[in-house]
Amino acid sequence: MKKYGAGLLLTALLVTAGCGSSSPSSSGASGAKQDSARPSVSQVSAALRKGGKASLLPAGVVLNRDASDCIAKSLVASKISDSALKALLKGDKTFKPTAADSAALKGLNATLIGCVTSNVG
Repeated sequence: MKKYGAGLLLTALLVTAGCGSSSPSSSGASGAKQDSARPSVSQVSAALRKGGKASLLPAGVVLNRDASDCIAKSLVASKISDSALKALLKGDKTFKPTAADSAALKGLNATLIGCVTSNVG
């Protein structure tokens, strides 16, 4: 049962991270130049496994490489915006996803849970 709990927790965190607003997040309006490249699967996977303050996962939740790779492939291939993926890389808990990001994440619920539950050993 623990593996299902971790999958549900991860999905809930990714879907609700920063969902306090339905307005789009800032995309450089301050004049700062931002990297326009979409994060890679390996970058997203590494960010998911990273612990500490930059992690979006709560203390004690650890993903193995297979689970993080599966989740990363799903996220990068999805319609989630580049800015949302970059916020994930940074562990930005204040990021406000767009309505489209929230919808894309909600559409991935079953896939993300499957990534976690099928890769628990």
